[in-house]
Amino acid sequence: VFALLVSMQRLMRQLNNLTNAMDNLASGHLDQTIPVVSEDDIGQLTVHFNDMSHKISLLLQRVVKEETLKVNAQFKLLEYQYRSLQTQLNPHFIFNSLEAINAMAKVEGNPELSRSILRISHYFRLITGNMNRQFITVGEELESLEDYAQIHQTIQGSRLQVTFFCEPAARAAVIPTMSLQPILENSLVHGLCTAPEISVVCVSARLADEKHLLLAVQDNGPGITPQQQELLLSKKQGPAAPGHTGVGLRNIIERLDLLYGTDARVKIDSRPGSTCISVTLPLSYENPMEFDQTVL
Repeated sequence: VFALLVSMQRLMRQLNNLTNAMDNLASGHLDQTIPVVSEDDIGQLTVHFNDMSHKISLLLQRVVKEETLKVNAQFKLLEYQYRSLQTQLNPHFIFNSLEAINAMAKVEGNPELSRSILRISHYFRLITGNMNRQFITVGEELESLEDYAQIHQTIQGSRLQVTFFCEPAARAAVIPTMSLQPILENSLVHGLCTAPEISVVCVSARLADEKHLLLAVQDNGPGITPQQQELLLSKKQGPAAPGHTGVGLRNIIERLDLLYGTDARVKIDSRPGSTCISVTLPLSYENPMEFDQTVL
């Protein structure tokens, strides 16, 4: 009887070990290995379990590796397309040309033209300086957008009004380069064609909550229908909404999806006379102390 009790206790320990290991495996812990203490049926079952756990772990590692390579390949392709568009401009040629025109404007005594040229030159210097950076701060993004908007205001005059708002805690946050420029470009370039007598655009950056940043561009254009909004957000090719080409927005959605997955989103709130395109993404800083320094 004593020998039988000892044998039963050993059998129960082995079965309990197998049960606990299976539960851990089902919960996602794939590094489950059970010592083989006998050569009976329980021992053989333990050997098969260890072999199954090892193969599942290798298979998952292979799937993760293939998905990582696929995502990296897609990101590299988008990055290459983005770089190709940027390198079509020769920055030195642009800067030299603008400096020459600026000198002519000063000689002719046209200070307004001179200021416009300096503004254009400053804008191109900013975007070419950020060309090789995947991430910049919100403050740097808004600085280039303010130059871009002022150039359009010089062209359109009083017909265009652009305002900027940025919370102090959001200014030092890090975002992908040119996250808002395509959206603002659509509002300024295409929205003016169908906007009322005065086109009003507001660019804002604020904290959505403790972990997320909210960027938004709002205009008083004619609005986007629900069908057109669905088309824009689905990343499918199709006819663009009035005042919005859709290409820049699709590129932003694809970049955010590759960088942040489901933790970033683009939203369109539109009705006749008002369209707001917002971008929500994880809040991060290059320096964790940036938030405190900004607030102070």
